[in-house]
Amino acid sequence: LYPWRLIRPANDAEQELLRERCCRAALQVQQILGNETSACAAAFFLHPQLWEPSYLEHQHYPVRNVSAGLLRMVAETCIQQAPPVDWLQRLCRRLITLCMASAPGGAPDFARCMQLVLEYEDAQTTPFLDALCTGDWDAAARSLVLVATTEQQPLLAHGLQQHWGMCATLTERLLRRFADTQRLDPVSCHPLLATLPAGLQTLNYTLMLIRSNTLVCITL
Repeated sequence: LYPWRLIRPANDAEQELLRERCCRAALQVQQILGNETSACAAAFFLHPQLWEPSYLEHQHYPVRNVSAGLLRMVAETCIQQAPPVDWLQRLCRRLITLCMASAPGGAPDFARCMQLVLEYEDAQTTPFLDALCTGDWDAAARSLVLVATTEQQPLLAHGLQQHWGMCATLTERLLRRFADTQRLDPVSCHPLLATLPAGLQTLNYTLMLIRSNTLVCITL
């Protein structure tokens, strides 16, 4: 079996098999770690720079990447089954690390962390997401630090602006977020068009997919 197929299934059957294997592995981890599972899995998932060098030091490059991918999948499965109580706080700290550190390690990258923040959004992260979508980088930095409960970083706003370019894949999810809160209108879409790394064609196509009842007219 080609090693990459272990973490990149070629069809639905392989995808389901991978999911089942990750669930079984996560269950074994839970039996060993008990109540500490979610916190340990979150630390493992969000800080690859701390474990990848020592875990994968003596493995060949293809095997190393597959091993790292499998470990991350099992850790993420543990988190999905029982997220730690401070999961959003941990995610926001990872975002700050990605914006500020010179060597933050591999996955999860900025876009993946943003996807998870969107999935677990609550009242804490709403101001942060709103500020990002409108391009208010200073407000986004202040909100992110507030959720992460860390000290303000002088260049964090600039780092957020730079990394926001990695989030093109989240365009549909962000627009749905505005639609769900009845804010999908020209006033909201103009900043999105300016800040998201997606052109007018992509934005209009996404709006068609959403099929919102709100009529949106975007003029250049």
